[in-house]
Amino acid sequence: MLIKPFFSRTTQFTLLLFIHSLVLATPANDVMSTATTIDNLPFSIQQMTVDATSDEVKPFCSSNSGRSVWYQYTPNSDQMLNIDTFGSNYDTVLSIFTEQSGSLNEVFCNDDFKEQIQSQLQVELTENTTYYLVVNGYQSVTGNLSLNMQQIQIMTNDNLSDAIVIDSLPFSLSQNTQEATGETKEASGSCAPSSASVWYQYIPLQDEKVVLSTLGSDYRTVLSVWTGSNFPLQEVACAENQESRQSQVNLNMTAGTTYNISIEGMVPIGDFFGEQGNLVLSANAPPENNDLADALEISSLPYTHTQFTNGSSMEPNEDFASCSQNGATVWFKYIPDSDLNVSFSSIGSTFDTILTVSQGDSSHPLTEIACNDDAVTNEDQENGSQLSMPVKAGEVYYISLGGLFDETGSLLLFVEEIEYDLVITQQPQGKTIEPGSVVTLTVNATGIAPLSYQWYQGMREDANMPVGTNSKTFKTPQTQATTNYWVRITNATGSINSDNAFLFVDAKQNSTGVTPLGNTIVPKADFNGKVMLPGQTNSMTQVSEADTIAVKFEVTVDSEHVGQTADLVMFVDYENEGMTSRFMRESNTWFLWNGEFGDLSIAQENVSLQDSLSDISIFEGELAGYPGKFDVYLGYRLQNSGNIIYNRLPLSFIVE
Repeated sequence: MLIKPFFSRTTQFTLLLFIHSLVLATPANDVMSTATTIDNLPFSIQQMTVDATSDEVKPFCSSNSGRSVWYQYTPNSDQMLNIDTFGSNYDTVLSIFTEQSGSLNEVFCNDDFKEQIQSQLQVELTENTTYYLVVNGYQSVTGNLSLNMQQIQIMTNDNLSDAIVIDSLPFSLSQNTQEATGETKEASGSCAPSSASVWYQYIPLQDEKVVLSTLGSDYRTVLSVWTGSNFPLQEVACAENQESRQSQVNLNMTAGTTYNISIEGMVPIGDFFGEQGNLVLSANAPPENNDLADALEISSLPYTHTQFTNGSSMEPNEDFASCSQNGATVWFKYIPDSDLNVSFSSIGSTFDTILTVSQGDSSHPLTEIACNDDAVTNEDQENGSQLSMPVKAGEVYYISLGGLFDETGSLLLFVEEIEYDLVITQQPQGKTIEPGSVVTLTVNATGIAPLSYQWYQGMREDANMPVGTNSKTFKTPQTQATTNYWVRITNATGSINSDNAFLFVDAKQNSTGVTPLGNTIVPKADFNGKVMLPGQTNSMTQVSEADTIAVKFEVTVDSEHVGQTADLVMFVDYENEGMTSRFMRESNTWFLWNGEFGDLSIAQENVSLQDSLSDISIFEGELAGYPGKFDVYLGYRLQNSGNIIYNRLPLSFIVE
């Protein structure tokens, strides 16, 4: 996951405006005179308002709004309606006007329904009166608008026997549940305390997956599904959501089975009765591109697509994304006509998206080639994802958009060709340092803002060890061993990797230390070890079980320790067939060691520390029966402080 600079919510929409301004025209319903006519209910539409310009009216409930789109509706009878902008990805203001003597008269207005940034109105409209619905953006923000409008029905389905029959999908109905009650022997949904039910019934004609949702309701609902013809029924699913007031059930239904759908109100803590209000129930099939086999084809660029992903799910054998925990995926397919650089973006979606690009033979599992979550800020509240990458002519790319932890909502996908614009003007510089040093590395680059930075430890292109914050500078931790850092810089056109910045730890000071409390210290000592065969002085890295070897050290003592008395300690890590054992030396015998420095035995007592100690013998003889890798350490424990000073880099050799 790339760590990126913080953008405010308004800035995200400004970025969205920039992305789309080249390819979207002013909406057809930008002004009142060209308002979209609503002929039938229920009515639902999604449209992009990015290039809306109209500021014809200022709603009384929010004078700080602008850039509107218009709709008009003339009811053929007196009606009670529910109108909302739920599913939009920006802060909306919803108002309704009538026209009298050539001037507009505002009759209804709402901003931020029940602390949400979307709007909702429940209104009584008069027969044969033309009403103008206006959707403004708060502070003139724009984005992907979802407008929903349906008639509120009189409640007739209080009892199971009077359940409203859902004849076919899709289905949507709004009703007021103020008079809802429970029945004798009726059980409430098991997922939350609830009461006061209304009932619906659906009998599928074929095996199918059905998505039931109460999105748009103005109270906290509990949605449960039951089989059977009379009480007691058998519960097969239950869902609730206290925060969003939306309950959703995704259920595989069997042909010919009667499914009874109950919607109750959440019972507040300390109360006895469930909440009631305006209920919106919808029943739908999953999205058409829910499965890889039904991926929507991206035919040409630039490409913009909006959809609701409610009801989407993962398929058998479908892999999770590598960059985050995704679920509820929908699929797209892209075959470019030529080699080019492409940007895939879901910035502007209403839920936390995870974007992947994969290749394969049109069936799961695919091979993921790129993945992104939290494109701009890497903040928890960010929804959008973005990937920029080169694509090859004629190759097939599968694009997956999933929700973090199965979230769903209003999805915006924008795909465009881009020009690569990213150059590093100053590479991070390596240097030689003393053990324990802290180094600040710096990189500078030019390109289309915003630029994001992710530092890594390890060799260039190795992204297994991300470190640091989203900054062009990185302050390393205390460095005890020679290591390497590099940085990946990203913007909307792609990514670029810096050169390696090697930090060489001075080998003349091969030492580290630990206090009795376990704290690390950085002494100025040097340990030089050798593994030698008889008659040789060169150090060996590989010997045989039959060889007689001598393992010896020379020590340059830290000047602050010269003249003190210390005890020598010796310990070895031995690895064979993936198993590691630790040994310590006590006098001339080796024992297993638990790795605790406080339990480390003494190999040689009361050593007077001079400037240097030479010819210290660790081991002499054969290692028959011990094939494997040995990492050897020598140290001295200061008697006055208990601090142990030992070689930071082990003397390593292999026995075959």
